[in-house]
Amino acid sequence: MHKMLVGFVALMGSAIWTVPQPKADSSPDVPAVVPECELADQWVAANLDALPTTLATFGEHSTTFRRAIYKALDTDVRISLWKEHLVAVARDVESPQQRLFLSEVSRDLDHYLQSATPQSEIKALEEKAVAVLGKDLAHRAIAVLGPDPEPTTRGGILAPDCGCSTESDWCNAWRWPWQPVRSCVEGSAGCLETEGCGTLLLFPCDGLCERWLFLE
Repeated sequence: MHKMLVGFVALMGSAIWTVPQPKADSSPDVPAVVPECELADQWVAANLDALPTTLATFGEHSTTFRRAIYKALDTDVRISLWKEHLVAVARDVESPQQRLFLSEVSRDLDHYLQSATPQSEIKALEEKAVAVLGKDLAHRAIAVLGPDPEPTTRGGILAPDCGCSTESDWCNAWRWPWQPVRSCVEGSAGCLETEGCGTLLLFPCDGLCERWLFLE
């Protein structure tokens, strides 16, 4: 009886170890998840002859699609979109000084967008924008093209598209202390780098806006 039991256990062990394992490719096909920035690039490539050239049609797209579209547009069209955008922002301000500043930015778009403008000039523009318009309105005027999108946040399993620039950080455009301070953290959550962030969309998108809550 003892020998029979030992033999049975040995046989079971052999059976367990010899059961063929399912092959990795035997499961049903599961479509790969494609990052939005890749979908945007594919869409742009398929629509090169019909890309948005007005602010209204451009603004219908998500932020990621806007970046891909903007990257494919001629400089003249980019300047035209920014001029439209600045006119729209100017409609919502009452201060003559603020209107004058927005007009000056519009006038100088050729310089900012058609040449390799030194970063010191871009920083000077940012500082003047904040001084004249305030942080929130400055963000809307020169760091967003089209309707103001929701702040970029972490989410999902797939690494998100990077949504801000560490070189031209507008993440803390939201008020403090009523809301947490935000800053652009490079490579957050392994985000996928794209182009078109920061002031006048001149900087690479290399991070995500992170919240930092300071307690008094």
